[in-house]
Amino acid sequence: MEKMSDRELFSQITADDERAFTVFVKRYKDRLFNFVARIIPERETAEDILQETFLRVYNQRKNYSPDYALSTWVYTIALNLVRSELRKRKLRRYMSLDFLKEQSSDFMRESAEPLLKRGAPPGCGAEIEGWSVSGEELNYGLSSGLPATICLY
Repeated sequence: MEKMSDRELFSQITADDERAFTVFVKRYKDRLFNFVARIIPERETAEDILQETFLRVYNQRKNYSPDYALSTWVYTIALNLVRSELRKRKLRRYMSLDFLKEQSSDFMRESAEPLLKRGAPPGCGAEIEGWSVSGEELNYGLSSGLPATICLY
């Protein structure tokens, strides 16, 4: 069975031969892992993607068309899983940056509020969303919706 071509091996897999699938996994696991690990360097995540690739290959074995190279089909499944992982990472990073932005805006507003209530001394300046504001203007307060950074100079 180890000497069978991919096409012959997969026809056995399609016929629900578990031994053939074991041979298939042994044949492809190192190559697929290296392929995934080049894009996803974290070993655990790469191994998870590899395992999910083999699960999908097995679950979709009846849908494989022998008109195409088996390796192309398998690598396409792995690549799609890698893309999904990268999308999840990008979304998580985007969401965490939004969270930090919200938190920092709240922190800045809370930090600036006591200073604004006391009134800024003349000659003190601040930047509000990129605009310089004099100390006298600060004495009039800020809208609670504006993030503020107090810059003494």
